[in-house]
Amino acid sequence: MKRWVVIFLSLFVAVASLTGLWNSYHDLGDAKTAGQRATEYSVLLYGICGIPAALGFFYKRKWSLLLLWFWVAGCTSASAISPVAYGETPWIVGLVSGVFCVLLLSPIPIFGSRYIHS
Repeated sequence: MKRWVVIFLSLFVAVASLTGLWNSYHDLGDAKTAGQRATEYSVLLYGICGIPAALGFFYKRKWSLLLLWFWVAGCTSASAISPVAYGETPWIVGLVSGVFCVLLLSPIPIFGSRYIHS
């Protein structure tokens, strides 16, 4: 894998995670329903896991793959729950959102595994 791709993916994960940490810090206290709290805890999960995952991925550490998968899980659960919890949309919207999120983000740890083991 080209070095610039690794730098881009690491920065993408890190920036998304910093945004997640910032948002969960400010929004967790405002969550009123269980769905909203679940969304904020999912955002906190990807915020916490993403920073060390991005650094470990950049430095080719094997443990970063597990954190990247937790990051994907946090992003997916947040994207699946938040339309239903905050937007009061039907559950099918959350399902579609979660499916597309996992399809878009899961290549990062998959290709990351190829990079780390090369």
